[in-house]
Amino acid sequence: MVNFPSEIWLRIFCFLDVNGTKQEKNYGQLLRICKAAYYAGLRVIYYYPKINARNYASFFYAITHRPYGIFVHHLNLVNATYTAKASMTSRMLRLCSKNLISFYSPQSGIGFTAFRALSQCTKLEILDLSVLTLKADLFYLFEGVKDLKKLHSIIFPPISQVSMRSINCWPTSLKSVSLSGGFTDEFLSESLFPSSIRRLGISHCPFVTDTGILMFLSRIGHQLSSLSISFPMPQLSRRGLDSVLLLCPNLKKLSISVNYITSDFISAIPEEGHGLEILDLTFSGNLISGIELLKPDNLSSALVDEKLQSLKRLRWSIQLGWREQSDEVQDLVELMNDQGGEAFVAFQ
Repeated sequence: MVNFPSEIWLRIFCFLDVNGTKQEKNYGQLLRICKAAYYAGLRVIYYYPKINARNYASFFYAITHRPYGIFVHHLNLVNATYTAKASMTSRMLRLCSKNLISFYSPQSGIGFTAFRALSQCTKLEILDLSVLTLKADLFYLFEGVKDLKKLHSIIFPPISQVSMRSINCWPTSLKSVSLSGGFTDEFLSESLFPSSIRRLGISHCPFVTDTGILMFLSRIGHQLSSLSISFPMPQLSRRGLDSVLLLCPNLKKLSISVNYITSDFISAIPEEGHGLEILDLTFSGNLISGIELLKPDNLSSALVDEKLQSLKRLRWSIQLGWREQSDEVQDLVELMNDQGGEAFVAFQ
């Protein structure tokens, strides 16, 4: 066994990593068998290191004193909680920059130096800052990522400030963007979004109004295949998103909060219909009583009128109060079944 070449050991470790149990993934003993096993195992262990608050410092020490950073392809610091330090995160990114494909930020411990370090991660494809709890200056973030040719997905932090100086700094290869934080109507209207974007998410944008989001969608809605607009969006009105299907004629998947649509959401669908395939209706459950919500009958009418002939999956929040045994819901489910689709309630 000790005479296995490193290629065989690499296959063994890869097999264990994909198929093994948690206990089998304690590679400590295997690494001690021979030098070939040691170096092959390192490549697998550091490919996607499992980092948490307990081993964060040890991981940092290891890649600082050994050339292990080149093995890291996916760096996930979400579970490092508040142990991450800004200087350490910045240095960690630089040490892992050669082959880094994805980076998931910690809750804290990331600042402008880390954003600048992203510019060295030329193979980066996914950037997720969704758990960052500190206020981020997106000017430095845009400066760090604007020239990354392979970056196709970015999720912005929920607390941030934006600068109009960044309106032309979007990476040209982006396909998926989740907007959150300090984005404004002005930034959305002036920003030159890449024509490559196909998936868009918007949530926790306290400064974006009806006018801003509708003008934004009128500009890029035609290129979107997936759109998610989630609560809270405090500046959006009760009817703010009724025209979303009209502005996004090529959507295949839509997740939308019923807090911002009425029955006119269905009325706004063109007579020729819409090619939407997946519709997910979320709801915060905190609207003032007496305000009329979207009803099952509204969707049933759209199906009967053949406005949503391509719809294959419909899911709605339990907080909408649609009783599964009611005639209205049963009619809706039957209509979905008739066109080869499914309809069901989400319990969260």
